[in-house]
Amino acid sequence: MNGLVKHWLLLGLLSLLLVGMGATACGGDDDDDAGTDGDTDSDSDTDSDTDADSDTDSDSDADTDSDTDSDSDGDESCPGCARFEVPFTEWETSQQFAIYMEPTDLTGTTITFRVMGHMTDAGGVQAWAQIGDTGDDNAYASTSYGWTNFTDITDWTDIVIDIDEETAASDTFDPTVVESVIIQLAAGANNEEGTMTLANPTVVYLDSITIVDASGNDIIGPWMFDSDADALTLGNYQPVDGSAIGHLTE
Repeated sequence: MNGLVKHWLLLGLLSLLLVGMGATACGGDDDDDAGTDGDTDSDSDTDSDTDADSDTDSDSDADTDSDTDSDSDGDESCPGCARFEVPFTEWETSQQFAIYMEPTDLTGTTITFRVMGHMTDAGGVQAWAQIGDTGDDNAYASTSYGWTNFTDITDWTDIVIDIDEETAASDTFDPTVVESVIIQLAAGANNEEGTMTLANPTVVYLDSITIVDASGNDIIGPWMFDSDADALTLGNYQPVDGSAIGHLTE
């Protein structure tokens, strides 16, 4: 009996040892799982960094859009246009812009100035054809100047001169020796003060000048200003300081 008891006691101890070792092994697995969880936390941090990067990209895009809007606000668009700028500060002042030519017979022609205001208020546009120094009382005679308010050229507008009509209405203008066509930006009269203001600068676009006969054929020109505005000259008769001729390609 004593031998049998010893045998069972040994078996019991062996079982206890095996159970203890199994528990230790299970505890090691739990630690490994915890480590995996730690890796998962690290991945979570990485996701957080990714979110931060996303925010940076968003901010960058927002800044870019803002700059584009700002640039767009200052842009002028008039592909192939001459650009007149006159810094008006006084009433009853004006600035001429001219195209000069050899004495040319414009009998039976129509002159068209195609204009549009970009920054305007008080004042208006005038246009005419003029002869040169004939050495007599008719020197520098011209067609009538006409008048078109700046407020009437907020879209493309044709200012038209019928040479035959102007000749019939004048005692001095000789259409056979025209030496210049002129467009003038004028500040307007003092009586406009208080109801309108002078735009400084006043900016007007000139798309083209054409001179055609009754059949629509070009007699001289046309001046389309597609690539430059070199044909135009700042007039020197009582000029407004700071006036300029520019050119727009877009």
